[in-house]
Amino acid sequence: MMNFAKETANNPIGFHYFQDTLHYSTQDLSTWLPELKRLSAAWVVLLSEAERAIPEQFITGLIESKIEPVIHFKLQLPDSPTAEELRPLFASYARWGVQYVVLFDTPNQSVSWSPAGWSHQDLVERFIDRFLPLALEALRNGLIPVFPPLMPGGSYWDLSFFKSSLQSIQRRGNNDLLQKMAVASFAYTFGHELAWGDGGPEKWNKVRPYLTPEGSEDQRGFNNHVWLRSIAASLGIRDISVILLGAGIKTPDAFYSHEVHAEIVQSILNRVSQKETDEPVLSINFWLLAANSESDSCPQAWISPEG
Repeated sequence: MMNFAKETANNPIGFHYFQDTLHYSTQDLSTWLPELKRLSAAWVVLLSEAERAIPEQFITGLIESKIEPVIHFKLQLPDSPTAEELRPLFASYARWGVQYVVLFDTPNQSVSWSPAGWSHQDLVERFIDRFLPLALEALRNGLIPVFPPLMPGGSYWDLSFFKSSLQSIQRRGNNDLLQKMAVASFAYTFGHELAWGDGGPEKWNKVRPYLTPEGSEDQRGFNNHVWLRSIAASLGIRDISVILLGAGIKTPDAFYSHEVHAEIVQSILNRVSQKETDEPVLSINFWLLAANSESDSCPQAWISPEG
């Protein structure tokens, strides 16, 4: 067993929970809460449906144990729910003590949109048309909206998508939202060392969309968040808070052997213990706490169905 960071008030260690919405019973809480405590987790990413909330007792059980739930709505585009439709869920989550809600998932990927929705022009503007009302409604209900994780690189270059999104929100007069929201960033390594891309676009200024010259490093690695924060800072949004997702793997479709995975995780934990991560990084969520035996994610689970 690896040595995990001791539980502190600023503990950033977290995990992705099951990648479905079927494990929120009282029995599930009694099973998995001790495991999260054993791993010294202070955060857990939970998937939520748009039609119904995660049960209150599951949410409050985590919060009472000082584990911060991050609620992730993986909404399909362009036909996502309206702010009015999600208002009751936002109100309930806020009342139960939730702080962070991630709205959408990889909107710079074609698979996140219907074929017709992806093919139309002004993709970023049409995404903000859908993101902005939900983010503002979350804010009105006392939640902190989280800009969704973008696939590094992606079908639409993630850095361009992110910059255009922030500029669109600014043009629409919502600077207050930009100062209050957080941003999610994938911590996939893409097979690189953890230091890959550190320094951001200021250091690696020859990188262009889909072109990384020899001798340069880009945002496709653990330090993707450094590049996003640099873009935000260039637009006057300084020290934007970050929630890292998918830590410990190469990409959603590429995984390390158990031995190499253990080394990667330990290296990330060493960075945490040595305070090498920037303060605006709120949490580093590892993929994946657990999965059903028939799930494609089962081989990547930290805890197998057998224990």
